Amino acid sequence: MAVSSLKLTVEEKKYWKFCMLNIRVVPDALRMYFDGLIPPTGLATTINQNSTTIVNLVNRRVINSAQLDTLQRIPGTIWPPRCPTVASGPNASSSSDFDVTLMVCLLRNVPLPGIYQPASGWDNLPIPSDTSPGAHLSRIAITFCNGGHCPNAIMEILHCDLDGSQNGVIISCLMTEIEAVKRDLILVEVDLQRTELQLENVQSDFHFYKDGHLPKNIS
Repeated sequence: MAVSSLKLTVEEKKYWKFCMLNIRVVPDALRMYFDGLIPPTGLATTINQNSTTIVNLVNRRVINSAQLDTLQRIPGTIWPPRCPTVASGPNASSSSDFDVTLMVCLLRNVPLPGIYQPASGWDNLPIPSDTSPGAHLSRIAITFCNGGHCPNAIMEILHCDLDGSQNGVIISCLMTEIEAVKRDLILVEVDLQRTELQLENVQSDFHFYKDGHLPKNIS
């Protein structure tokens, strides 16, 4: 394999950025936004006030058992009798244990100021000009549902966060991750060059001996 094949195309570089954004940046940015709207000190109260809604989401399998377990282990929460009990241990949980899909689900379904369903609906990619919090939540949800299949329009949110307050932090973190990837690629290229050189030496020795140059004791 030629070393040049390791050079990333523009699309591949965007995909690397997309992956780093999803894995390392989006969860923290979303959690900061979540905690800003539902402070950790009032999380149990908010859950108790919306427990019926949450139970309905559980029954519709929008919230899975692992996510319900996390919610039930939040100190101070009170659950209606018809809610399944899945708490698996005594360890208390908090919003720091929420995954992206659970945070998006709660932000969508718990009445909160400033969050409204975008004109395109929760489950459709909003138009690029829609920069409302609800639109960004839809983009995040669609991105995670698609996994590695990234619609081109989603790439446009690489420079955005939910309310624009963390742009500098996001870009800084993202560039740090990209530089780390570049360094790893350089190391891979060096190792590949060394391996190719060793392979060439082995092939040269093979052809040399194949042409009848074996030592007498070996032949």
